[in-house]
Amino acid sequence: FLVAAAAAACWLGDGRAFVAASEQACAGVSFGSGEGRQCDTDIKSVSLLQVQASQIESAKQSAEGDFQTLPSLELDAVGSRSIPSYTLNDGHTIPVLGLGTYRMQPGNQTYQAVLAALKLGYRMIDTARMYHNEADVGRAVRDSGVPRSEIFIATKVWNDDHGYSKALASGKRSNELLGLGYIDLLLIHSPLGASFSPLMGKIVETYDALLDLQKQGIVKSVGVSNFGVGHLEALDKYCRPTPVVNQFELHPMMVKHRELVVKYCREHDILVQAYGSMVSGHDQFLSFAQSVAQAHNKTEAQIMLRWGLDHGYQVIPKSTHQKWLEEDLD
Repeated sequence: FLVAAAAAACWLGDGRAFVAASEQACAGVSFGSGEGRQCDTDIKSVSLLQVQASQIESAKQSAEGDFQTLPSLELDAVGSRSIPSYTLNDGHTIPVLGLGTYRMQPGNQTYQAVLAALKLGYRMIDTARMYHNEADVGRAVRDSGVPRSEIFIATKVWNDDHGYSKALASGKRSNELLGLGYIDLLLIHSPLGASFSPLMGKIVETYDALLDLQKQGIVKSVGVSNFGVGHLEALDKYCRPTPVVNQFELHPMMVKHRELVVKYCREHDILVQAYGSMVSGHDQFLSFAQSVAQAHNKTEAQIMLRWGLDHGYQVIPKSTHQKWLEEDLD
């Protein structure tokens, strides 16, 4: 539902398998020139499927309270598929709502979902080298008939491409696979390197490659994913430009676990790009939004994503079903 100042959607649909590993360890991450240092663990993974029952109940109570304090929801659409945008700290704009493509099957499934989404009015697509569907995303964009300048494409450099030379080659390869001329947003997928090892991650060298791709015109904006405060502080310590985006799991049941990194992002004008808004679609975790959804004749999914939008986060719902793609814009 596109409402007042923001749009809503139906999330990525499922949690990212690598997150549990990539968020667990911070000690010894290489931040530059082979240097290792200790960092905080504020973004340590707290997988919903691993949280103890008492923690789940506490999170539910917290989220219920959060919903009760939300302003009155204006749920009437404000335009025909017109999605508002956020302005990033480098001056570029990004739609408040995007389509996530994680766990979409490479090939026809990704192609058809992206094509359908673009025809419905979606204008931001999130992909990654690790998803193995960049070429399908690019083909759908080209076949959609929508001008390239109206579409925002984000992709990511995977863990085993940490380091300047590998990251540079990875970004160029992603651009070739997409076949769209340039990448709107390129992210470091995780602060960890190959094999999810904190000792293999090379944050600054990898970030430098992204910055050089930006200078070459291959990339417009540069950001990060699954970064904690310590990782972000490392970029600042070495005088690198502030990332425009930090993408990580965030929803009402993760609020307490993400307070520090959200606070840091707000203070440094880094847009929080939230995935996991629908808590992987698990009914037992969505049930606490049921009463709010019923009161406004909306689904729990729409309410969860409205929560994210009301907090100023960008959301990237994932669906391969026409009905849900349409519902996400209702």
